[in-house]
Amino acid sequence: MRGSSKKTVRQMSKGMRMKLALVMALSHRPRLLILDEPTSGLDPLVRRELLEQISGVIRDEGRTVIFSSHIIHDVEQVADYVAILQEGVIAVHADKESLLDRWRRANGVRGAPEELRPLFRSLQTDGLSFVGTTGCYSQEWLSRLQATGAADLRVNRVSLEEILLAAGLHYPLVMLPVEPVFQDGVIPLCGQQPR
Repeated sequence: MRGSSKKTVRQMSKGMRMKLALVMALSHRPRLLILDEPTSGLDPLVRRELLEQISGVIRDEGRTVIFSSHIIHDVEQVADYVAILQEGVIAVHADKESLLDRWRRANGVRGAPEELRPLFRSLQTDGLSFVGTTGCYSQEWLSRLQATGAADLRVNRVSLEEILLAAGLHYPLVMLPVEPVFQDGVIPLCGQQPR
């Protein structure tokens, strides 16, 4: 907080006020810290610094931070676990890496649309080529895709934002640095559409 010792809180920039709020919130060493849109409206440099501070708190001090944000990149950058809310209900929750591992975008040619559709959460096809996104990626899934006659396949990981779009889910995201304990009310990622 260099250079701000003589300023009142009102005179501080939004970024400096957010840093001060984080310092004050951490001063009594809480085991749980809940942050609602902490990076909203901050310039990129201050946003990155704040995310690094939050990551440091999680990593070095072993605290739990619940972090809600509409800035998906921020969540992807610091989250260990992700919960996606849909109309106030937890629609998806998983550790970030396993969530990213099971979602893929596949591009290819041929393949019968009626055989392709059950393999994808979202699918676009022009009759010859297709682009689809799945939340069920595995070697078995890939074998099933190849069995449809699809060729020239390119399968790539997607971002959290692409997962939200493909699943038809909305913001915000919440990151949980410890394994969540909730299990009920979760929309399956394979085989069913969101409510």
